[in-house]
Amino acid sequence: MDELDRNRMEALYRIFDRFGLADMRAYYKTTIQKHRRAAAQVNLLRASASFLAGFSAALVGLIVQSVYVGNSTCLEPVAPDQLGACQFINGVILVLMVLAVVSPAIGGAFSTLADLYQWDRQVSLYKEALENLAIADARSPDPEMDDATYRAALKAYALGSLTVLYDESAQWGQMIRTPAQIEEFIRRSQERAQSVQLPTFKAPNQPQPRPTGDEGAIS
Repeated sequence: MDELDRNRMEALYRIFDRFGLADMRAYYKTTIQKHRRAAAQVNLLRASASFLAGFSAALVGLIVQSVYVGNSTCLEPVAPDQLGACQFINGVILVLMVLAVVSPAIGGAFSTLADLYQWDRQVSLYKEALENLAIADARSPDPEMDDATYRAALKAYALGSLTVLYDESAQWGQMIRTPAQIEEFIRRSQERAQSVQLPTFKAPNQPQPRPTGDEGAIS
């Protein structure tokens, strides 16, 4: 198979850079922002639920201490003119007690949701992939390179970018390769691409003579 000429290699590089690496980079950035936003919202709800539970419990204790312990106004028998106020206080205490019990359960539900989707973990995963993609992009071919070096750089650039995509999609929930490993992989790929020489086959210049005489009889 003939090697690609320089114009075709440059065209392939521009196509892959625009519709391959650029799309991957945009997807990683968008996904990181989305997961960070989701993680921040869940953390805010968990903190709010914890605060509401503690505040409700403290307020119930304060009301009971001031109304029932330090003051006997709402103790039986309740005076008729204090009945409405005491009923309102009892309703407030009931609501606060419900909040003190329900809020931790709501916070626990959001904690379970965060453990299930692992937004913080996914942010770390895609951030690592974005860094690895930048290393692969740094090995992109340069227009000033000669044809052989350009071909090797193009192959290493494409393989490095696709390897990042493969590792990210195949190893969800695990840390993908470190940037140092990706850099070493690209370096080895460049060396292999430069060292490999494809065999060339040439057709004979003239047709071979047909056997005649005894040679034809033997064959």
